[in-house]
Amino acid sequence: MKKYTVLGLIIPMLLISSCSIDWKDENKEKIESLEKQVSEMKKEKEDDLFKKKQECAKYKDKVELKEIKLNNILKEIFYSSKYNSCLYSIQSRNGAIMSVKDLFTGKQLQSRLIIKPLDVVEFNNSLDNLK
Repeated sequence: MKKYTVLGLIIPMLLISSCSIDWKDENKEKIESLEKQVSEMKKEKEDDLFKKKQECAKYKDKVELKEIKLNNILKEIFYSSKYNSCLYSIQSRNGAIMSVKDLFTGKQLQSRLIIKPLDVVEFNNSLDNLK
């Protein structure tokens, strides 16, 4: 009688507490499915990033001509995931100033006066943070 009473209490408690037993390895299948989805999403993101970089590169000649007229030298054009836009870096013809601009808005995002070689290194490091 005691056994039936204990079983009578344990079985409803398991049902109430929503405990489940994975009889058919459903969790393993779910995990594999989710891992596949994550892998596909990563691939899509990489493809998207590549396309955006290619799109930015198309504007190189146009930007270069524009900046030459302003007496600047185009150093680099790149896609920035931080700004979700194409950015480019320029240096004044005399080498005294380096800047980063947004290709589409024209907004200058950063600028640095170049006095010593270390300034160029610091500026280039700051570019890495924008990519």
